[in-house]
Amino acid sequence: DCVRVLFEQAEQLPSLHSPSVAVRFHPSNSNLLVIGFASGTLHFVNLSSGRRVQETQLKPHASVTALAFDQQGMLLFAGDDKGRVTSYEWDGKGKYTTTTVTQVLPSDSPITCLNYSLWDPSALGRPSLVVSACVDSVQVFAILQDRPKGSLTPATRYAIKHRRKNIHAVFTPRIGTGGGGAGLVSGSEDGGVYVFDLESLKKTATTVLQGHAATVLDV
Repeated sequence: DCVRVLFEQAEQLPSLHSPSVAVRFHPSNSNLLVIGFASGTLHFVNLSSGRRVQETQLKPHASVTALAFDQQGMLLFAGDDKGRVTSYEWDGKGKYTTTTVTQVLPSDSPITCLNYSLWDPSALGRPSLVVSACVDSVQVFAILQDRPKGSLTPATRYAIKHRRKNIHAVFTPRIGTGGGGAGLVSGSEDGGVYVFDLESLKKTATTVLQGHAATVLDV
């Protein structure tokens, strides 16, 4: 059953110029929802009241296409259609403020998915962000802990078929008790599901699940 209607009238919505809209629940405050619009606006909404508690705009202007929080919700990452990731930090006073804007991909490469993971030292040893984009690859970036918080640096990339569709990728859950099993799974426009081992030096998929009738958009 529907528990909350956030925008009852069309005029309450920002101007939308594409179907790309991203939504994320806050990981430690289920009452807070973040909505990214193609107009470049981010709305932070209190689900109990239905009211916007914060509104901010991507600068430079771009369409919001993907969102991801860190594990506590202290950092928020917003991907856009210009190949950039904007990082926001909770200021402790009720607002998220911009810390850095990173051009992670060419400006004609829309980001389609962001996914965060906090790996323990036996794996990558640092918080990481996977970035799916229309550049025939899925990429992993290390999240730097120094100021400005949320800064990104390239870690590794893997080739997949991804030029036009809204493909998603995710870090896998850790497997077993020995600390191993740091993996990445991605859909692909060739109908395959690609599984990569982040702890291996090889850049090719360890497993490709085939036989899907069309593009695999999400995993």
